[in-house]
Amino acid sequence: MVIAVGRRDRGDDGAGPALLDRLAELGAMADLLHLRPDPGDLHSALAGRRVAILVDACRSGERPGSLRDYDLTMASPPAARRASHGMPLLDAVDLVRGLYGLPPKCRLLAVEAAGFDHGSGLSPDVADAVDTLAERVIRQIGRGATPPPSGQATRATRAVSSGSVSGAQPPPGT
Repeated sequence: MVIAVGRRDRGDDGAGPALLDRLAELGAMADLLHLRPDPGDLHSALAGRRVAILVDACRSGERPGSLRDYDLTMASPPAARRASHGMPLLDAVDLVRGLYGLPPKCRLLAVEAAGFDHGSGLSPDVADAVDTLAERVIRQIGRGATPPPSGQATRATRAVSSGSVSGAQPPPGT
């Protein structure tokens, strides 16, 4: 499962949705989900998963477009807590971890944003980082994947754009 958080119309906050587009183009062997940072939706998306990769833009003071990779199974990184969402993704992760637990392999891939201006697209640095991020996600999916049973399809990609796990549209402002 690859879960992206962010809004396409908020500058570099659209890095997650752009990554899902790229992964779908590449035929990534994973469920792809664009999700709001809501604990209930996150728990539903993660339930029963062995591998989950969460992707979001962050502001930590690094160079725009730089990538950070965090193991979320034990604790969330404090440096990546700044988000442009009503409830930061890592707060939702912390709540789900405490109440239900997380998949055995659960990572956050954060891309450093240059800005979150309404109505703008990705900055050049973050747009360039999307391909690198896609390669990293595909490598991590491969390490956590098991081969399908003989005779079954090897591609299991499902993209759900701009919706929660149930397929509902996220509320305005998420």
